[in-house]
Amino acid sequence: MSQASAYEAGSPAEKVRAPTSLEAQINFLNGKGWTDGLPVVPPTPERVELIIAGSGRSPGEAIGLIPPR
Repeated sequence: MSQASAYEAGSPAEKVRAPTSLEAQINFLNGKGWTDGLPVVPPTPERVELIIAGSGRSPGEAIGLIPPR
Protein backbone atom coordinates (compact mmCIF):
# COMPACT_ATOMS: atom_id res chain seq x y z
CA MET A 1 0.00 0.00 0.00
CA SER A 2 1.39 3.39 -0.92
CA GLN A 3 1.56 6.18 1.64
CA ALA A 4 -1.03 8.15 -0.32
CA SER A 5 -3.57 5.30 -0.32
CA ALA A 6 -3.20 4.87 3.46
CA TYR A 7 -4.81 8.29 3.88
CA GLU A 8 -7.82 7.77 1.63
CA ALA A 9 -11.26 8.02 3.18
CA GLY A 10 -12.37 4.64 4.44
CA SER A 11 -8.90 3.27 5.11
CA PRO A 12 -8.83 1.48 8.47
CA ALA A 13 -6.85 3.04 11.28
CA GLU A 14 -3.91 1.07 12.61
CA LYS A 15 -4.07 0.13 16.29
CA VAL A 16 -0.92 0.10 18.39
CA ARG A 17 -0.30 -1.32 21.85
CA ALA A 18 0.69 1.47 24.21
CA PRO A 19 1.57 1.59 27.92
CA THR A 20 -1.27 1.68 30.44
CA SER A 21 -0.33 4.68 32.58
CA LEU A 22 -1.17 8.16 31.32
CA GLU A 23 2.40 9.44 31.80
CA ALA A 24 3.84 6.46 29.93
CA GLN A 25 1.30 6.94 27.11
CA ILE A 26 2.30 10.60 26.72
CA ASN A 27 5.99 9.63 26.66
CA PHE A 28 5.20 6.90 24.11
CA LEU A 29 3.42 9.37 21.78
CA ASN A 30 6.24 11.91 22.11
CA GLY A 31 8.86 9.20 21.52
CA LYS A 32 7.14 8.15 18.29
CA GLY A 33 7.12 11.76 17.08
CA TRP A 34 3.32 11.67 16.89
CA THR A 35 2.87 15.01 18.67
CA ASP A 36 3.87 18.58 17.98
CA GLY A 37 5.19 19.05 21.50
CA LEU A 38 1.92 20.40 22.89
CA PRO A 39 0.10 18.45 25.62
CA VAL A 40 -1.68 15.36 24.33
CA VAL A 41 -4.60 13.21 25.44
CA PRO A 42 -4.01 9.64 24.27
CA PRO A 43 -6.87 8.51 21.98
CA THR A 44 -8.19 5.41 23.74
CA PRO A 45 -11.14 3.63 22.07
CA GLU A 46 -13.45 4.95 24.81
CA ARG A 47 -12.27 8.55 24.32
CA VAL A 48 -12.66 8.29 20.56
CA GLU A 49 -16.22 6.97 20.95
CA LEU A 50 -17.08 9.85 23.32
CA ILE A 51 -15.73 12.53 21.00
CA ILE A 52 -17.53 11.04 17.98
CA ALA A 53 -20.81 10.84 19.92
CA GLY A 54 -20.39 14.44 21.06
CA SER A 55 -19.68 15.64 17.52
CA GLY A 56 -23.08 14.56 16.21
CA ARG A 57 -21.36 13.05 13.16
CA SER A 58 -21.38 9.49 11.84
CA PRO A 59 -18.41 7.35 12.99
CA GLY A 60 -17.60 6.55 9.35
CA GLU A 61 -17.78 10.12 8.07
CA ALA A 62 -14.53 11.55 6.70
CA ILE A 63 -14.26 15.26 7.51
CA GLY A 64 -10.76 15.82 6.17
CA LEU A 65 -7.57 14.08 5.18
CA ILE A 66 -4.20 14.87 6.71
CA PRO A 67 -1.27 13.62 4.64
CA PRO A 68 2.00 12.60 6.27
CA ARG A 69 4.61 15.29 6.80
